[in-house]
Amino acid sequence: MSARLVASVVASSLFLGTVAPAFADDTAQPAAKKSETYEERDARQRARMDGWILVGIGGASALIAVGTSIFMLHDKSVRDDNCDANKVCSSAGLSANNELGQLV
Repeated sequence: MSARLVASVVASSLFLGTVAPAFADDTAQPAAKKSETYEERDARQRARMDGWILVGIGGASALIAVGTSIFMLHDKSVRDDNCDANKVCSSAGLSANNELGQLV
């Protein structure tokens, strides 16, 4: 039970001597279902479809960004292993440096 319901029942029994219904809305009849027009339904479905398209584009972009980042981290590691502090690199270091430039 929710705290609000419990508080309502306790207050009713203390002040009124009897337990009254907690909420007047509990006994109300459900509202009649509103029928929507074709234009409203079409607009709602179009908005939902546009949302899913944007989610798909965002997900694909995220996957591409993660893949590119993994390649860049690998090339940076190869470059760091094959180049010294004086920036003299072996052929593998130069190749990794070129690949980094292309990925960026």
